[in-house]
Amino acid sequence: MPHDVPPFAKTKRNPSFIFYFPFAIWCLWSHRNKVVFENAPINPNLHLLCIQLAREYFYCVSKRQINRLCTVIPICWLRPDQGWFKLNSDGAFQGNLGRAGGGGLIRDHLGKWIKGFMRNIGQATSFAAEFWALRDGLMLAAQLGITHLHVELDAQVIVNLVLSKKHINNSCSALLNDCRYLLEQFQRVKVTHVFREANKCADNLARAGCSFSGNFVVLDTPPNEDLCNILNADTASLYSIRLLARTSPFMAS
Repeated sequence: MPHDVPPFAKTKRNPSFIFYFPFAIWCLWSHRNKVVFENAPINPNLHLLCIQLAREYFYCVSKRQINRLCTVIPICWLRPDQGWFKLNSDGAFQGNLGRAGGGGLIRDHLGKWIKGFMRNIGQATSFAAEFWALRDGLMLAAQLGITHLHVELDAQVIVNLVLSKKHINNSCSALLNDCRYLLEQFQRVKVTHVFREANKCADNLARAGCSFSGNFVVLDTPPNEDLCNILNADTASLYSIRLLARTSPFMAS
């Protein structure tokens, strides 16, 4: 039988011997029983049936293997320039409970906590939660008299919408317009995207907002120990590792 396997069947894109062998054993055993007990004629093309069955299994049932090439990227929260303040905000959505929350914080060029905030939004999408958190953070920064503000978000789509002049016709259009208006109230402002690993403090507050018993609160100090640990790590410029994978799928061989 091995002599009848075509050369291309031995490539990575076709079945190897480990696929053909069990089908060969099964076909031989099944055909032998039919010949012995049912007086069936001997099939001279039994090997072709075996090859066909092995190929059908290979292409229809076998799992794809993924060859991963990962790039390691160190990420940390970066302090704003001197004279600037940084706002990090985030939205959270607990799908199993149907609750949304928002939160964030403002820090100075030394990484010192200035103010934090969190909101229980209630029933809302994660998209709306991102806008609520950004709007709350911008309003708080304006109330504090901040003139130079660097805004960081881990939602690229929100960054793109805020910086563009496009209009959206959905339930978030009013929130988007508010955010754009508030951004214009600062003398200088920057809005940039960061990976989630550099936005852990805001994520902590947004998740806390989902279960917050009130509506909205401004925080003079960090509300939990986990957040204090993240703040200390950010101030010390400790890195988190993010793996960016490049995938190249091929069939198992």
